[in-house]
Amino acid sequence: MRVAIIGAGVIGLSSALCIHEQFHGLVPSLELEVYADHFTPHTTSDGAAGLWQPYLSDHGNLQET
Repeated sequence: MRVAIIGAGVIGLSSALCIHEQFHGLVPSLELEVYADHFTPHTTSDGAAGLWQPYLSDHGNLQET
């Protein structure tokens, strides 16, 4: 079985990895191919990843309900 993944950003590569993990042992002739206009580091996903940052939010003494 041949599977074409369109896009090499976070979603495309995550989809390819998920398909590989789910069907690698079940489909003996599985072939995955990733097609894209741009590959890392020239994708939108590479720029967006730089905008993610952890932060701590302390709202004082809040009671759990």
